[in-house]
Amino acid sequence: SVLQRPYCGYTMRMLSNMKSVKYWIRSFGEDTVPPAFFRNTGGLRYRLRFLAKAAEIFAKLNYHSVVYADLSPDNLFVSMDNQAGQVWLIDADNMRYFFDVKKQIMTPGYGAPEVVAGGMNTLESDEYTFAVLAHEILTLNSPFNGEMLSETGDGWDEEDWDVSSEAATGEEADYVPWIYDPNDTRNAVAPGMGLSPDLVMTDKMKELFYRTFCEEGQRNPASRPTMREWFEELRRAESLVIT
Repeated sequence: SVLQRPYCGYTMRMLSNMKSVKYWIRSFGEDTVPPAFFRNTGGLRYRLRFLAKAAEIFAKLNYHSVVYADLSPDNLFVSMDNQAGQVWLIDADNMRYFFDVKKQIMTPGYGAPEVVAGGMNTLESDEYTFAVLAHEILTLNSPFNGEMLSETGDGWDEEDWDVSSEAATGEEADYVPWIYDPNDTRNAVAPGMGLSPDLVMTDKMKELFYRTFCEEGQRNPASRPTMREWFEELRRAESLVIT
């Protein structure tokens, strides 16, 4: 839409009865423990449902070689009504064809290692960021909030905590393992931190997270799971949930 020349802008619908997904990541009440918060905000099935819809959106974008670049809890909106299940992206002005990305865009805590290191956004960096966000939504914990980077042991509900970026910079070590890495327990999660992946992930989902956050996934973007893989497994996982 033409604004005041020479500027242009874009228009989008107003989103009603929707919240950004940070509503589903952490409690803002002092007395709410993770399991109760998880249950009171729709439980597992709804999280898997809207994550599958988000993955489908990104799979379609990637099919057309479009990089979204700035996926974060503030840019993905989800219906408050569990039956509606709408998922919308905002800040669409960041989207570019992958060959036309000319500046780096990143929300602290959600940047892929190569973007944190100064590289440009790619389809693969979108895949990494999606995995970080999905991990937080499902476990209520960062994928790197373990012994190597956590000193307090109660960071799951600290709103401004940024261990994902800290892990991606390599400042603490050349490589910071995923907190549930079956082959490297140096950064194991402390007991009681968030929810166990055994409660909220299928074995295939654990594999997808591992392929993203293992050393190969952090250093070789091409080895990460595609958004189509995420969509197919999240949709399958939703169908396995019983009340």
